[in-house]
Amino acid sequence: AEYMGREKQVICMEEQGMKRMEMSAKAQDNMREGKNCLNTTICRCKPDYLEAVPHFKEAAKLFLNLEDYENALFCFQKLVECNDELEDHFEVGEAFKGEALIYLDKKNDPKKAQESFTKAVHEYQIQGNVRQAQ
Repeated sequence: AEYMGREKQVICMEEQGMKRMEMSAKAQDNMREGKNCLNTTICRCKPDYLEAVPHFKEAAKLFLNLEDYENALFCFQKLVECNDELEDHFEVGEAFKGEALIYLDKKNDPKKAQESFTKAVHEYQIQGNVRQAQ
């Protein structure tokens, strides 16, 4: 009976590993798609910021779940860039807030966290969302 319990544990760990691999692949795919939207080609003479946003959002969320904070930061920085181009100040603020939380909670860099929080507050104020800025 004890052997069966261990076998179930191993199977469960293998399933978790597979889910992590699938999540990682999905995160990488979303990041790649987001980057592709920002590339210019013969057919597309300027970046498609609107199309890139959902890819970077999904990738950031998945990378956070995977505890891949470098890639999550990259995605938040791209979200700042895209939403800034789209003049969506609330979403720029949200991306800066995501950055700040990584710097504060995971990178132990309160200075960078404060810079990102300050930028987020500024964006929320521009948008007129004073409640979010508080």
